[in-house]
Amino acid sequence: MSDPVRARLIERFLAASGFALRDATPLAQDASFRRYLRLKGGAVLMDAPPPEDIRPFLRVAAHLTGLGLSAPRILATDETHGLIIEEDLGDALFSTLLTETLLTETLLTENSLTGANLTEATADSLLDAAIDALIVLQRAAPPPGLPVWGGTEMTQTALGTLFDWWWPATHGAPAPDAARAAVTAGLSAMLTPLQAGPRGFVHRDFFAGNLLWLPDRSGPRRAGLIDFQGAAIGHPAYDLVSLLQDARQDMPAAWEERAIARYDRQSKQQNELIKDSRLYSGLRLSKDGSTAVLGIATGNHVPDLYVADAALGALRRVVESNPQLAQKPIAKTELI
Repeated sequence: MSDPVRARLIERFLAASGFALRDATPLAQDASFRRYLRLKGGAVLMDAPPPEDIRPFLRVAAHLTGLGLSAPRILATDETHGLIIEEDLGDALFSTLLTETLLTETLLTENSLTGANLTEATADSLLDAAIDALIVLQRAAPPPGLPVWGGTEMTQTALGTLFDWWWPATHGAPAPDAARAAVTAGLSAMLTPLQAGPRGFVHRDFFAGNLLWLPDRSGPRRAGLIDFQGAAIGHPAYDLVSLLQDARQDMPAAWEERAIARYDRQSKQQNELIKDSRLYSGLRLSKDGSTAVLGIATGNHVPDLYVADAALGALRRVVESNPQLAQKPIAKTELI
């Protein structure tokens, strides 16, 4: 560490809880001034020197663990100096496991192989855990004091990133006023409909790179949650889209559709959440409970009918099972 004064401060802080800085190894950092060190004994040090404020992280961590979710347990804190010792949730990032699963499925398909998946964590199990954790988050009353994350805030953040940072760094000059005005108008038109939507807790960074697989736990606790200090009050679709439409993560349509169908079944809100993309509607189960049918539409197009098993696995378009149905409008009740 380049600052010897802070190094001695951290050494004393760690020693008070039975840890040592000399045994620490660095972990990947996020887009902030924080750094993370793995300690021997199943813990991680968050080093967030002022002006970083660790209090939002601590408040949200307490909220998440109070809901029974797998946020890191807080072992020791020094709020004045920005230090936290927290539970180590491991390295099994959903992003890595989903990429491995996709590669495995591709290799099996290309070589006409069948059999058990080669990875312990399948896409279904990973996304089920993530969706289940998201449902718990959204059903609970949010903690007090969270900031607003609405259309105005999203627009301001996007404009700042694009025109105050990226444009000058790329072009060596300030952005033209016309470019800023055009993007502002486009964002306003796109995000204004969110102002009338539902409101609740949003993680704001709920994507595969911030979720850790904990297979020894059950239900939503299999998804370890990190990097939640930016939590806010906003539209519930934000976290769902962050998970399923992250440009950094390959997400086959079948995975995404199954995850949204699972979310739809549990939240009963999806018709209100996806308005400007695809609509997921009318989930129905057969009388024996073995088959599910739902409609999926893109934009203003007429929805396609999809069929799946009761667990919403093997999601497929009805016309793929019987092409003769492609041109015949059929109500969901006729199929059931």
